Amino acid sequence: MGTGGSSVVREGTHKESGQKVAIKILENYDNVEDASDEEEAFWAEIEIIKQLDHPCVLNVYDFYEDSEHYYVVLELLAGNELFDQIIEKGCYEEPEAVSIVYQVLLALEHLASKSICHLDLKPENILFTDDSHTRIKLIDFGEASSCKDHKLTGWVGTNNYMAPEMIKHLEYDCKVDMWSLGVVTYIMLCGSFAFDAEDEIELYQDIMEMRYEFRSPEWDDVSDDAKSFVKSLLTGPIERLSASEALRHRWIVQNLPSCHSSVRALGEL
Repeated sequence: MGTGGSSVVREGTHKESGQKVAIKILENYDNVEDASDEEEAFWAEIEIIKQLDHPCVLNVYDFYEDSEHYYVVLELLAGNELFDQIIEKGCYEEPEAVSIVYQVLLALEHLASKSICHLDLKPENILFTDDSHTRIKLIDFGEASSCKDHKLTGWVGTNNYMAPEMIKHLEYDCKVDMWSLGVVTYIMLCGSFAFDAEDEIELYQDIMEMRYEFRSPEWDDVSDDAKSFVKSLLTGPIERLSASEALRHRWIVQNLPSCHSSVRALGEL
């Protein structure tokens, strides 16, 4: 199905149920020289994934190992990335954007309840379950970390989506994921980055100063409620909405009734 770094992903079938799954196969770190950091990161990811159980988060069914490989049995998703859909569409109409943002918020609310930060939220890590492009799953917890016992420090993730407190080398928590969702929402609504300076230093400066704008003509027909939602996330960590608070924002609440019934039902689980 695909390869990435030191792993390969293959499709498998559960012998008893016939259920199709994805199997991520990695070389056993006992056979790899100087792999202590990679091994530590791998086991940390496994421990984080084991804590998660939510319909908007990729399911991990099982884990096996032998003398040569590790095998992680995952939910098989037939859809493509949100990134691909943004490229194809250019931008999203607001009700459709809300349907996706709502599901990401539910996933982030679940993570926050476990004091887990995803730390690499971006369109490439939001995957559709099938070609109807209705339901999504949050994937890739390779950068995720717990902030249960203490706040986090250090640069993690993809620079265009990094929160200002991270770039400033300050302590941070799950609200960095909410900043990233603000950037994702901005992209979905207009088709371009909120922060996209060609020079990396200028990019970081723009993020730290929270310097962005709703440019014309891309934002001319976008509602004030949508802009208010983006503003409520692309702000300082104290003022920034949590996932639970963002789920009650007017833009989400007003557009949710127009979402597919399977999406609305997720909030009742």
